[in-house]
Amino acid sequence: MSEQASKEEKRRLFAQLEELKKELRDLRNNLTSVNQEKENYFSQKDIVSTKIRTALTAIKQERMQRDEFTKKVKELKDQRNTWNKKVQDHITVFKRLDSDKQKAIKEKRRSPDQLKEEIASLETRLETDVMSFEKEKEMTKKVKDLKKELAGIIDIGAVRDGMKTVNKSITESKKESEVAHQEIQKVAQESQQLHESILAKSKEVDELKPKEKELLEKCNEFKAKFKVLNDQFKAKITEINALQEQLKEYRLEDSEKKKLDDTKILKEKEMELEEKIKMGKKLTTDDFYIFQHSKDMKRE
Repeated sequence: MSEQASKEEKRRLFAQLEELKKELRDLRNNLTSVNQEKENYFSQKDIVSTKIRTALTAIKQERMQRDEFTKKVKELKDQRNTWNKKVQDHITVFKRLDSDKQKAIKEKRRSPDQLKEEIASLETRLETDVMSFEKEKEMTKKVKDLKKELAGIIDIGAVRDGMKTVNKSITESKKESEVAHQEIQKVAQESQQLHESILAKSKEVDELKPKEKELLEKCNEFKAKFKVLNDQFKAKITEINALQEQLKEYRLEDSEKKKLDDTKILKEKEMELEEKIKMGKKLTTDDFYIFQHSKDMKRE
């Protein structure tokens, strides 16, 4: 290859190298831009994903708490039903006692004390008085009838006391039933609030999931673009390295040529220096420099 052709080839290669470097810079800028877009979408996606995870965790906890409230409401309803049944049972007893009281008042029977007094008097007479067998038999029968009447008599006072006791039990049972009812209302309201919160968070998750999917698709899109550009970037670097390696040979050739030219010039200077020495001419500083440089090159 002629020297002119070599120079043309070298200029062409250097021009090609500059073009490749420009393309590499453009690729680097594109890589940076695409990477920023990719990271931006990944950041947005992470924010949405975190919101979804947080909402799902809250939903799980609130569902567990709501289930506890539901269980508690059932227990409280059972308690309220128990107290309501006691109220009904007490009312039944109260009505029966009231019926007995009304019956006793209506019959206008003698009081238990009056009957007891009469029975005691008759029994005393049977023990102390002398009477015929028929009379004694008659009095004995009367005592027996009075005792039977006493056993069947209704003590209005005792009935009234019983009614007071039962009425007190009714009041207490109603109070306990109302306490259970109020607690049911309170727990049911808290359970409803949790239910509404669960629905709101579930709606939020349903709205966020399509957004998360869209952002993930964008992430994958820019991730793919980044890979393509990165592969191109690596290929461009490989191409540049190969071209620089090729240009290195021209640089070595230039270096060797320069070294030969320097050697030729130096030899000419050495001949001039030897001529000066032979003729006894005065040596200059440059002459001494050439002499020393010649010695150094010979060592090389």
